[in-house]
Amino acid sequence: MIKLTVVPIFIMLLIGFVLFDVVSAQDETSPTDTGLSETVSTVNDALYKQVLTEYNLSLEKYKKAHEEYLLRRSQYIKFKTLTAQQEAYKATLEMLIARNDVVVNYLNVLRERLFMAEGVSYETKNRLDIAINLEKDWYMKHTEILPSAETLENLVNDSNKAGARYRQTKLLSYEVFYYISDGKIESFRLSLNSVIDKLKNLKGIIKSEERPEYQLDPRKIKNIERFLLESENRMTRASALQLKAREEVDRLTKSQDGLSVYNSMVIHLAESQQFFREVGSFLKEVIKEIKSR
Repeated sequence: MIKLTVVPIFIMLLIGFVLFDVVSAQDETSPTDTGLSETVSTVNDALYKQVLTEYNLSLEKYKKAHEEYLLRRSQYIKFKTLTAQQEAYKATLEMLIARNDVVVNYLNVLRERLFMAEGVSYETKNRLDIAINLEKDWYMKHTEILPSAETLENLVNDSNKAGARYRQTKLLSYEVFYYISDGKIESFRLSLNSVIDKLKNLKGIIKSEERPEYQLDPRKIKNIERFLLESENRMTRASALQLKAREEVDRLTKSQDGLSVYNSMVIHLAESQQFFREVGSFLKEVIKEIKSR
């Protein structure tokens, strides 16, 4: 007698597709993109919305297929008739195909979200793009061979192969999530560095000013220097934490599960982000001192 085991649901169901973004906003420090960059952003956003819609549709289709699978499996276990077995086989096949389709669409969303990410180098995006395409190819080829399975046992074996493969897919997902978050942190860091450099140059000009009507009170100069020093100290701490997270990428790709390593990396980025926020606060104080002369 054929025993139909429960096929594991190993899909990472990120309904709404929240990508663990560490940085929530940069509107006060990032310049507004115009021209070509704005056009590219609009195109990327449209593609992202398209693949996200396809992902959500495939997810709904999978849910329905999985419900049908559970029903037919239950009937087969209960009645053990040839008809029940055939219906269970059909429902299992459709569910596995739908499941692969969800993974492929999920990878499409992951890819487009990566391309939209700021602060991620071209080399990193290209490397991860190749890895994503390899994963997609595996699941699409796996879908092609599923109909050739002649028995429920064959389908279960094919499902187990996909389950084993998904470990690699999941690790790749965590890696992409990390680089998206790190890219935002990196963009934030570069923006702050630019502001610090400009304010340091401005401070130098102010200190060298000899016209009394344009000079700042020495107390204000001292405050500006203190705020800039505090900003640079926190930039150093933030950059060290960002580097610490980057050093764990290799450990992430070689881990068994990846979640604990990924969480550790996100914690480092969150701590780095906090220091960058403090830098932003100090720079605002510098600007206040300059404007209130």
